Amino acid sequence: MTAAGEVVVGGDLDTTGILRVHGESRFVGKVNANGHLSVRNEGVWIMHTNDGKVSIAGDLRVHGAFRADS
Repeated sequence: MTAAGEVVVGGDLDTTGILRVHGESRFVGKVNANGHLSVRNEGVWIMHTNDGKVSIAGDLRVHGAFRADS
């Protein structure tokens, strides 16, 4: 799919391959990843999940409750 403007999905969006977003992206609600999830800023990763671990490069701000189990 190629879109020159805004794309609105009213239901589920399933991809069988890789979903790449070039430019800004905004997710309102929950974001679930059954595999790896990377958030990048011009090639530099900000957040990356891998095998049950979350890595964050930079500051972490939490608005609301935060819980950490050891």
